[in-house]
Amino acid sequence: MADVFLKIEDEILSVPRASLAIAQVFEDMFQAPQPPSPEGSTRDNPIVLEGEKIAEWRTLIKVLIPLSTGGNMPTNLSIYDWHDSLKLATKYNIEPVRKRAIEAIDGEDRYWYRHKIEWGLEYHVKSFIVDGSTAAVNALLDSTLNLGLSMSELGGASRLQTVVKLFWIEKALRSPDSVYHPSSPNPSPSDWANPISIRIKYSSVKCRKGTCGAPMYPDNLACLTCGHRHGEEETLAVTDWDRDWTGLRARLATIICSQCSKSIYSKNWAAYYQCTTCKEKFHINQHFPVTRVYDINELIEEAFEEEIKLCY
Repeated sequence: MADVFLKIEDEILSVPRASLAIAQVFEDMFQAPQPPSPEGSTRDNPIVLEGEKIAEWRTLIKVLIPLSTGGNMPTNLSIYDWHDSLKLATKYNIEPVRKRAIEAIDGEDRYWYRHKIEWGLEYHVKSFIVDGSTAAVNALLDSTLNLGLSMSELGGASRLQTVVKLFWIEKALRSPDSVYHPSSPNPSPSDWANPISIRIKYSSVKCRKGTCGAPMYPDNLACLTCGHRHGEEETLAVTDWDRDWTGLRARLATIICSQCSKSIYSKNWAAYYQCTTCKEKFHINQHFPVTRVYDINELIEEAFEEEIKLCY
C-alpha cells in the first residue's frame, strides 16, 4: 500500500505510507494484523480522524513528507504552521516532526511570549516554558517604570496559576527575602559530603547582634587582604551556610574575595572582625545573616517544577 487515505472533516487526504509510518501511532497500526482491505487502503475506506482539523493536517504533511523522504522543507511556514505541526506531532508521537517544530519555534522571536509559555505547558517543551517565562518576568520588572505590561497580556498566557507563578518569580527577583521557597535546599550541618551552594551578595551580610543588624562589610566592600573592591550587586557562591528562625546565615570566613580568594573580613589571618556600626567584635567562623539571590532560570525551574518534569 503506497498511500494511506485519511478522512478529516469532510475531506480525504492521501499520505505516503512511509511518511505516515514515522508516527508511532500509525506505525503500530500498520504492524498489527490487517484484513484484506484495511481502513485507509482506499478513498472509499479511509481512516477517519474525528475531531481533527484539515488545515492543521495539511500543514503537518508539508513537514512530514520532506522529513521522511529527505526532500526540501518549505521555507514559507509561519510560526503558527509550526505550532500546528508541533500540536499533531505531540498527539501522534511523531518525534522527528516534533523536534523540527521545536527548533523552528525556538529560533523565531517575532511572537508574543505568552504563546511560548502556553505552548510549552501544553506540549511539554521546557525551552518554551523557560524562554517565555523569562520574557514575561522581564516585562514585569520593566513595568514598574513604563507600565508596559497589562494583565490582559498575562491572562492570555494560560491559567491563573501560571500568572501567579510569574508574579512569584518577579517578586523573588525584586525582593528575595519576601517569598517562600518550599523546595529550597536545607542541608544539615553533617551533610558535608555533598554541600549545596547558594548565591549571596557581598553587600547583604548583616551584623548578627540583635540590636544592630547593620551592614556587616568592610568600607566600600574592599577586601582587607588585597584591597579589591566588590560592587554592591556583586555576588558569590557559598556552601558553608545554615538556616535559623531569622533566615539564612553564612560564616564570615567563607565570604571569599573574588580577587585573592581569601576572606574579605580577615587581614593577615585575623580571627576577629569588628562591626563598623556597633563596634562589637565577632569571630569570623560565626554565622551572619545574608540574603540569597536567585538566577531567573533557577526560579523558573522551581516555580514550574511539576510542569517541567513532564517535558521531553
